[in-house]
Amino acid sequence: MLAWADIAASIWCMKIVKSDNMITKHMSDIDFLAPVRVGDMVEFHGESYKVGRTSVTVKIVVTIYDPRTAVTSEAFRYTTVMVNIDRNLRPKAIDPLIQGSEFPTPAA
Repeated sequence: MLAWADIAASIWCMKIVKSDNMITKHMSDIDFLAPVRVGDMVEFHGESYKVGRTSVTVKIVVTIYDPRTAVTSEAFRYTTVMVNIDRNLRPKAIDPLIQGSEFPTPAA
């Protein structure tokens, strides 16, 4: 589950900064709120982000839908930092027009 969440975060960050090379620098503490069972439908989405010089900090929310009960619940959420890298695995600057942009978490 964590590997899928990491891939989802990477893809979302690559889309934001229009890059094809991002690596995980940090994942915050993760508290699992609900179990994910075989047969559940899992959705990963970004809820907010902040773009720095070479990195993107993003909040990822993972929800599950149980088709047996028709109940949707949050499995877990976490914040991760993804770093834009070049082909030699060195941090690479993000387009200055994107740096400093933010997308706030929607009000609950």
